[in-house]
Amino acid sequence: MSTKIKQLQRQSQETPVLFSAWLEQQGLTRSELADFVRRNWLQRIANGVYCFDGYTPTLYAVLYSYHKLLGKKYALGASTALGLRGFSHYGYMGEEPTFLYEPSGEHIPKWLKTSRLFANLQIFSTNLFSGSELGIDLLEVGGYEVFASSPERAIIEVLSLSPQYYSLMDAYYVTEMLTTLRVNLLQELLEMSRSVKVNRLLLYFADKAQLPWFRRLDVSKINLGKGKRALATPGVYVEKYQITVPQELYDYE
Repeated sequence: MSTKIKQLQRQSQETPVLFSAWLEQQGLTRSELADFVRRNWLQRIANGVYCFDGYTPTLYAVLYSYHKLLGKKYALGASTALGLRGFSHYGYMGEEPTFLYEPSGEHIPKWLKTSRLFANLQIFSTNLFSGSELGIDLLEVGGYEVFASSPERAIIEVLSLSPQYYSLMDAYYVTEMLTTLRVNLLQELLEMSRSVKVNRLLLYFADKAQLPWFRRLDVSKINLGKGKRALATPGVYVEKYQITVPQELYDYE
């Protein structure tokens, strides 16, 4: 028994969160796991999720462990990803959510959504990009490599969550900081984007802010749909992009 726990201790230096599916693959029985918990060698965080007693896992440790042990690619996105990549953003009213995206066809475990360890965790799917993982890559955070949206993908995610999670004014403040976006990647993402609202809004923001990459986009390949879109009531109608935006945003220079 002591040999097995020592092996797990060595493993936990690499992946601090352990999962019953993986542990059973290593030859541990359910009764052995129950005994490890009873002896306070392991603590049970949730059903089928363990770490060594006394350790409080961070979200980054959990995401890293899910990837390394179970091959899961849960990705941090929207303003969470932008903040991790050094784009400081506006002050959020109240506690800012952590935005986490699940791959198409997969579901983030329920315990992550309900655990007190990770307050205000907001879960979304990658359906905005038809399930594509383009623009998601690994980023070192808190000592762990985790998947996170690139700035190009993250700003599209921010706009998709506006105005529910971000005011359009705040979303504009973020967008105008993004002067160095990679136009080729952004072009591909916008062509994949299933949201006419988001596509129009990003083009309007980039045009208004005179961002250097805006003129290099091939707008003819981006789905802008037909008809008007009201994003604020009351508001000001922008004929070029057929959207109605808040007066404050329209007047901002």
